[in-house]
Amino acid sequence: REYEEAKAEQDAVNEELIARRDQLSAQVTAACELIANLDELSQNAQAEYDAIALAEDEAMQELLKAMQEYAAQQAAQRTSYSGSTGGGSTPSGTASSGAGTSGTGGAYGNTSNASGAYNGTFIWPVDSTYITSRYGERSAPTAGASTNHKAIDIGAKSGDPIYAAADGQVASATYNNGLGYYVSIEHDGETATRYSHMTNFIVQPGEHVKQGQIIG
Repeated sequence: REYEEAKAEQDAVNEELIARRDQLSAQVTAACELIANLDELSQNAQAEYDAIALAEDEAMQELLKAMQEYAAQQAAQRTSYSGSTGGGSTPSGTASSGAGTSGTGGAYGNTSNASGAYNGTFIWPVDSTYITSRYGERSAPTAGASTNHKAIDIGAKSGDPIYAAADGQVASATYNNGLGYYVSIEHDGETATRYSHMTNFIVQPGEHVKQGQIIG
């Protein structure tokens, strides 16, 4: 009787061990499958990352090429203008002046207004194409500065010329604490461009200017 009881206990232990072995074997199989799946996902993710990086690089190259072509076109337009009119002038005969006291010139404008009165085109107002602050929402660059930027800031060297973006009449050429020296040009009575943070300006209110003319 004691033998039978001992044998029954041993059989129960053996069955439990077999069940645990089968359970562990199933877990090992599942873990191996998971590792294989993770490895495949990792390879796919790396391939997608490489494809995205390549696409971004190609897009950046295209953007740089387009910016260079645009800058060359603007330079050609200004050369053509200077050759036909002799460039900008001031009462003292100075032909150029600084782009900004901090090396940044601001300019903005629309190609049309609510009534659609202005249908002309604008040229880039400086030789530099480096944008330091875009139009719209932004982080304040200095304490108290606006977080809703109503201009495009273009980084330029002090002494670089600033050009009229389109034909028009100078509405104001003055100074204030927020904009520094600035010029506003009206193009149709409703649409205007403004050029801020200038070292100085070389046009006067009421003066008519041509697209590409140096204004400061």
